[in-house]
Amino acid sequence: MLIGKVLGLKPKITGVPIDQVIPGFQADRYDVVVSQFKPTTDRAKVLDFVDYAQSGTTLGLLASNPDKLTPKKLCGHSVGVQKGSSQAVVVLPDLNKKCQKEGQKPVTKKTFRDSTSALLALRSSRVDGVLIDSPVMGYAAKRSNGKVVTAGTLRSNPVSIGTLKGSKLIKPVQKALELLHENGAYEKVFAKWGMKANTVTKFSINAVQKD
Repeated sequence: MLIGKVLGLKPKITGVPIDQVIPGFQADRYDVVVSQFKPTTDRAKVLDFVDYAQSGTTLGLLASNPDKLTPKKLCGHSVGVQKGSSQAVVVLPDLNKKCQKEGQKPVTKKTFRDSTSALLALRSSRVDGVLIDSPVMGYAAKRSNGKVVTAGTLRSNPVSIGTLKGSKLIKPVQKALELLHENGAYEKVFAKWGMKANTVTKFSINAVQKD
């Protein structure tokens, strides 16, 4: 991990479900979270944040798209989301408010442990679509051999690296990101994974977004 190298540290990486991140910090199991982690007001009660990328929510569908779904045509259909994600707690509830206002059936939320499980459900037709963070969805579609496609982005937002509130790590992490941006390494990593459009030039601390 480039940030670790800049700071002279060797990170020990542990994969956990997104809804277990906050409890893990509260139990002193983690020092830093690096994920598609939106800096919301609720999370900011526990964590400090530094923005490191621009993300969003993208609709993923089977390439055949038998129901002709679009981001504006999801009412009455089943959609897979990751447990604890912004798609589960913000995006889908907002969509269902719109469905109700228009007198349509609500979106049926199917919750999965992680985005991989949601995508497997899509490929086996257990859900009609999935709502996943844009970079993750784009990469999954690219690796699906044409079986899964992206079908539009619903909203965009910054994503952040988080540390326990009051931690002395947040400023060094910000400085490391700025250095990696200045020497071009930051952009090279994003370009390698086809995510050049997700880069940012300002690494703000605690630029909290609405839940």
